[in-house]
Amino acid sequence: MIDDRADDATAARLFVLLVGSALLIGGIAGFFYEADFSTGGGLVSDDILGLFPTNGWDNVFHVIAGLACLAAAARAPRQMALAIGALFTVVAVWGLLVTDRGIGSIADTIPVSTEDNLLHLAVGLTAIAAGLAGGSRPAAPA
Repeated sequence: MIDDRADDATAARLFVLLVGSALLIGGIAGFFYEADFSTGGGLVSDDILGLFPTNGWDNVFHVIAGLACLAAAARAPRQMALAIGALFTVVAVWGLLVTDRGIGSIADTIPVSTEDNLLHLAVGLTAIAAGLAGGSRPAAPA
């Protein structure tokens, strides 16, 4: 008997493992740049590598997304890739709408910049592509 999970969603599994690890590491590293949890007018952020604004809320978001990807890699990689793809694409579009002259914030909580939004869009679209890759399996020999 063939184990259906053994071949399921190889591209999606690779994506959630790699991106999940990157999100987790990036979220943890972000706390070394800025760990403040202020919101609204008191929002504080610092730029990772001079490009990506971050704060405590942004770091928590990335840590949770990374852990979710890693947890889903074995049982539901395709579903997680599609979910992360939808989430990051929505965050990118939302961020592009609120970015004013290079920096803005989502819900007065998470700082975003144009570079950040483009990275989120690239991750989101790549996740959707990974989730849709593979499709159906070839029929087993009789």
